[in-house]
Amino acid sequence: MKKLVTLLVLFMFGINFAKITVNKSIRVNAGEHRHGGCSTVNGSIVVENDARLDGGCKTVNGSITVHERCVVDGLSTVNGVIRVGEECDIKDDIASVNGSIRCAAGIIVDGDVKSVNGMIHLEGTTVKDGISTYNGDITLENNSTVFDDIIVKESKGNNHRRKPLEIVIDNSVVKGDVINRCDKLQVVVYLLNGGEVMGRIRNATVERD
Repeated sequence: MKKLVTLLVLFMFGINFAKITVNKSIRVNAGEHRHGGCSTVNGSIVVENDARLDGGCKTVNGSITVHERCVVDGLSTVNGVIRVGEECDIKDDIASVNGSIRCAAGIIVDGDVKSVNGMIHLEGTTVKDGISTYNGDITLENNSTVFDDIIVKESKGNNHRRKPLEIVIDNSVVKGDVINRCDKLQVVVYLLNGGEVMGRIRNATVERD
């Protein structure tokens, strides 16, 4: 049985991680350089200041916390919160299904930031690609920049959200479009303190300060 669980975990993640655990949390020590990433099924991951991982961090049921000035290939969780501290370099995507994503100032994300049901909050963050969500609010503030589109994707099931989905662009720039692909969902885009969308805003209401 234990061997079967291990094989399932390897199949799920599909990447040769340096450290894979089940029912256990993982901590990467401050200043550590790990030649590979880390993943766990039922546990959280903490990466302390100035650490470097030549791989990503993945968990199914747990949070991911990356402290300041770290370098990590990518971050993803199914049921958990992702928090990234100042001046980190994320070399791939940040993705969560049922949990919020929070990024502090000076972070560079070389891929996408993606959520299904969780809120995305970026403060002074640069996203080289785009942002996507199905059902989570998005906030950009403090000179955040998104180089591609922000997309609200169409849900295949029924969306029971009663309030509009809010996209707040506060003193920040989206260089692509803001697109709502879900006709069942009302989306409101707030442009505050010089916030700007350089492309088009489609299928959404726009509010300006």
